[in-house]
Amino acid sequence: MKSPQSKGGAARAAALTREQRSEIARKGALAKKAVAEAGDLPKATHAGEREVGGYVIPVHNLDDGRRVLSERAFLAAIGAKGRGSSSGHRLTRIVADPIIKSFFSKKLLVDIGRPIAFLSLTNVLTNGYEDEVLHEFCISMLKAKGARALTTEAQIRYGEYCEALVFAFSRLGIAAWIDEATGFQRDRARDALHQILDKYIADHWAKWSKTFPDEFYENIYRLKGHKYDPDSAARPGFIGRLTTDIVYARLAPGVLEELQRKNPVMDETRRRQRKHHQWLTRDFGHPKLKEHIGNVTFMMKGAAKWETFYRNLQRAAPRLHETTPFDFGED
Repeated sequence: MKSPQSKGGAARAAALTREQRSEIARKGALAKKAVAEAGDLPKATHAGEREVGGYVIPVHNLDDGRRVLSERAFLAAIGAKGRGSSSGHRLTRIVADPIIKSFFSKKLLVDIGRPIAFLSLTNVLTNGYEDEVLHEFCISMLKAKGARALTTEAQIRYGEYCEALVFAFSRLGIAAWIDEATGFQRDRARDALHQILDKYIADHWAKWSKTFPDEFYENIYRLKGHKYDPDSAARPGFIGRLTTDIVYARLAPGVLEELQRKNPVMDETRRRQRKHHQWLTRDFGHPKLKEHIGNVTFMMKGAAKWETFYRNLQRAAPRLHETTPFDFGED
C-alpha cells in the first residue's frame, strides 16, 4: 500500500509538463556529476538552523574555517518571500536595479555573482555565501534606505529586514549567531575566548577620553522620564546599571566579565577606579564599543518609550548567552 507521501509525490510528478520533468532530470544529473567531481570542494563540518521571520534558515561551518548560508537561506534572511527556480539569479536580480546597485561595492557585487560551492553534511552539492557577504549586503541596503532609494514594496521589505539584521550582527556577532546554531562553538579550541579577549581587553588602562556622547545619556533620561542637565557630570546609580545592560553586556563573549575582573568595585566608595572603556584596546575594543553605542543611540532616538526601545534592542542585539527569537512581522 502506498504511503500518503508517495501518493503526493506521484501527483506532483504527474502535474509537471514534459519540459519541467526534463529540466528537473537535467539538474539532477548535473548535481550528481558535480558531487562526483567535487573532491576538492570544501565540506560542511557542522550544520544547524536559525528561525528568522518565519523562515528556517540553514547555516554551516566549512572545513576551511568559513561560515556560510545557502542561497535560499540568504534570500530568506533578507525577507525575500517565496521560492524561485534559481535562487542565485534571483539574488542577482535584486541588486540589478541601477539605483540600488550604486550603493553596492564592486567587490560585493562580484561576491554575490559568485556563490561558494560546497558539500553539505549529507554530501549534497550546495551553493551559498559567506557570513560577511550578508553583513555587507545589509549595510548597503541600509545606505540605499537612508537615501530613500528603496521604492517598491519588496525593496522596502528588504531594507526593513536588513535594518534589523545589521543591529543583530556585528562582524563578531554574526559568527556567534551561526556557531550557536551549528554547535561549532562547543568544539572550538579552548583558547577561543582568550583570542576574543585579547582583541578587546588591554593589558593596562588608558587615559580617559570622552566615549559616550551626550545624546546617549539624553535619550536614556528622556525614555526614563527624567530631566537631563547637560551641564552636570553627575549620573544617578541607575545610569551605570543601564549602561552595563544595554552596552557592555552585549559586546562580545566574556568581555563584561573580564572588565569587571580588571576593574572591580572598590569597597570604600562602591565605585570603580576606572571607567570600563579605559580597559578596551584602542585598535579594536574601543572602535567596537563606539560602534555599538552609536547603534544603541540610534535605536533610542527612534523610540517613544523605554519599553519599545528595550524590546527592539533585545530582538536586534540580545544580551550574550540569551537566546531571543527574531520576529520581523510584529510591527
